[in-house]
Amino acid sequence: MFRFWWQLPGPARFVSNVVTNLREGKNVVLCVPEFVPDGLRTAIRTGVEAIGSFHWTTMPVSDYPSDRPADMLFRRFVPAAPADTIRSADNLAHESSFFGKIIWLENIADVDWPRWKEFLTDYAHVCRSHGELERSVFCTLLVGSVAKDIPRDDVCLVRCYWRDMISRLDMLLFAYHCLQERRLGRLDRELVVHIVANLAGWDPRLALDLSSAQPCDILRPLPLLRELARKRGWLFCSNDLDAIDWYRGVHDTVEGQNFIHTLALVNDDRHCEIDHRVWRAEVAVMLPFVEERRRELLGHLRGVLKLPHKTQTGEIIDNLLDLEIGHICHQLAVNRSRNHESVRRTAQKLRDIRNALSHLEPLQPQKALDPDLQSPFG
Repeated sequence: MFRFWWQLPGPARFVSNVVTNLREGKNVVLCVPEFVPDGLRTAIRTGVEAIGSFHWTTMPVSDYPSDRPADMLFRRFVPAAPADTIRSADNLAHESSFFGKIIWLENIADVDWPRWKEFLTDYAHVCRSHGELERSVFCTLLVGSVAKDIPRDDVCLVRCYWRDMISRLDMLLFAYHCLQERRLGRLDRELVVHIVANLAGWDPRLALDLSSAQPCDILRPLPLLRELARKRGWLFCSNDLDAIDWYRGVHDTVEGQNFIHTLALVNDDRHCEIDHRVWRAEVAVMLPFVEERRRELLGHLRGVLKLPHKTQTGEIIDNLLDLEIGHICHQLAVNRSRNHESVRRTAQKLRDIRNALSHLEPLQPQKALDPDLQSPFG
């Protein structure tokens, strides 16, 4: 599932930037928060191998917890080096058996990072005196708090932060992808997709978890979100939330605006923001739908609706297309023809949806998912 994620515009742009820097002979330090989706390493490797003849090596640093970086790298890549060779970044860079490689470093613990940071800083400086085709480069993945202390950018070392990478379009596309196998009606699918995308923000893991839930639970998501937050250990109290940093995955930026992760809000007095995210998704889907159905009603009731129509405020409407859903309901209520009873009920349901959303109220699931809303007139 996450393979598709890295093909979306935002994630693909991040991967492309990393690949470009590696191709240019620069060492790259990737700074990502906790719960980054799987597949980043594969996406970068695929991009590198598609455009160059580099030898890729993956090295989990946790497999070598007590080793000096230079000692470990000499044993791995220059095993025949004389015993009296000084194991240093400078000498490693001069070994021909070490040329032309991309070395992916991962699983770096906080306790191991200081010596790796020192080594990478020294190695990046050494790379300046080596041609791009000769030097090997490191792509170092730092996840969570270990990414707080990183080397400065240098001629041969760049930092790539996973921040403000995801647009709303990215998440909408991913939500559609997650729900493509679900048996849902057109309106229900569109509504669920928008709610999932609004709640997930930048987090595809949350989008995937929500996509497997029932539509009624997604429209009233607080119990489900509380359970997901519990599994992550994210039942933060109100006083702590603002102090929790980006590295936990709690804060990020979406299209230039600060966005608090939805799961971080469930145990906070600000969980009304969750309702607002659901409401905003419903507005995007349901108000255009109500308008489409209003126009269908006008065509179906062309010989029934009377003009001019006087509203409760005294306004006179003499153009059929200007009749709002409330005006239509009023005339059908006055008419009370049995021939139009089902039409009247549907019109009232559409009016109730419009009114609720106009008053900033999230919809009741049974109203939003009512199959009668899509029934043909006549």
